[in-house]
Amino acid sequence: MAEACLGYSAVSAMLDSYLDPVAFAAIPRMPIDFRAHAMEAKIRSGVAGTVTEIDANALKAIRSLKSYRSEMVGAAVGKRIEKTIDLLTSYGNVNLVNESLVELEKDYTTFHEIVGRGIFKVE
Repeated sequence: MAEACLGYSAVSAMLDSYLDPVAFAAIPRMPIDFRAHAMEAKIRSGVAGTVTEIDANALKAIRSLKSYRSEMVGAAVGKRIEKTIDLLTSYGNVNLVNESLVELEKDYTTFHEIVGRGIFKVE
């Protein structure tokens, strides 16, 4: 997400410091010239039990958001999950990036509406 927003990240800056000192010297001391905005949205569960299904339509809807960049889902069919009550009991995240802050916030809201309807079916 940092690459999309700034054009560099901590990893690319570290590599430049070793491999391309001129590029490293061009990195500003403080981030400037943002190209995009980013948010990480947590996948939560409103239910507890053994996962019998992960709603493919919900995931498809999330992946179709203009701001969608990547995901990590920590739940799987056959695996036990608990109701999300904090960061440690979330079941993954979706990374959102968009040049428009308005569009990003809209997609973030839509993401939470989708997740709020429930992604996980359990027994």
